Amino acid sequence: MLIDSENCSLLIIDFQEKLASVMDSQRIQEVTLNTSKLIKGFTYFNIPILYTQQYTKGLGETVAELKNLLPFPHIEKTSFSCFREPSFIEALKIMKRKHIVLCGMEAHICVLQTALDLLDNNYSVTIVSDATISRSFKNHEEAMNFLSKKGANILPYESILFMLLKDAKNLLFKEISKLVK
Repeated sequence: MLIDSENCSLLIIDFQEKLASVMDSQRIQEVTLNTSKLIKGFTYFNIPILYTQQYTKGLGETVAELKNLLPFPHIEKTSFSCFREPSFIEALKIMKRKHIVLCGMEAHICVLQTALDLLDNNYSVTIVSDATISRSFKNHEEAMNFLSKKGANILPYESILFMLLKDAKNLLFKEISKLVK
């Protein structure tokens, strides 16, 4: 299934300061950069973006590199799955989008549980493999494999952005090309 700008939204899960501080430093830099490119790309296409924070009091705010690109408020949650948060469900209903592109932390906990709940509720799900992270690479890999078997698409951010473009004649081609360089 192609990702279409008219039917998808981006969900960034719990990309928070204290979580980021316990990740592999090189990997978190790469994942943060990829996520910022996703945000910019989705913004070019005017695609809705949601982002969550898990227990902000304990885990801190969304990392500054991303929060500066996200001027609207986050969705606060304590459940591991975003789908168990009423304000998230309400935001989904308002957007009327059935394909959710997911990235964030941690792949094997909040991303995994959210993706499973979305799939169980008839949403199409694409996980951005290189904009999703866990403290352990093995946990990340196992979560991606499991989610793939459950019906989620697993793709790198660049594939998603070019899928949205569909054609080099798209007016946003130059902007997206600059992002991925």
